[in-house]
Amino acid sequence: MKIELPLGRLTARFGLSEREVDVLMLCAVARLDPRRAAAWDTLDVDLDGPSVGTLIALLARSFAESVALRRLFATTAPLLASSLLVAAGSRGTDELLGLELKVPRRVMGELLGDGELPDELVPFSSVKLPLVTLEQVVLPAETKA
Repeated sequence: MKIELPLGRLTARFGLSEREVDVLMLCAVARLDPRRAAAWDTLDVDLDGPSVGTLIALLARSFAESVALRRLFATTAPLLASSLLVAAGSRGTDELLGLELKVPRRVMGELLGDGELPDELVPFSSVKLPLVTLEQVVLPAETKA
């Protein structure tokens, strides 16, 4: 029996690279553990979460790698395009490096294995009890299986 972990599901669903997973987990750790949130306070004093600049500084081993890591934070890259991370206001002179990154509550819930419907979708959702059984629905047999 194969056990699928929530992080693995997110990684597969959004096609995240190993570095993108690193960024996501570094951003999530501040929300998971208050002791780690205090560590971010020492790195990014005015922010609730890490800045792009701080994440690049933590992850890059060379100048070339730091330049390459900037691509992870493009609005068309999976982390921001799929709203796995939300970019808050920028501080400092470089808009990208000063962006604060936060993990939305729905993504945190998914990472923690919470199967609840995100709060922002509740007003648009409802549960309807079926009036017929699946056997009564006219569908190809392979669809019902």
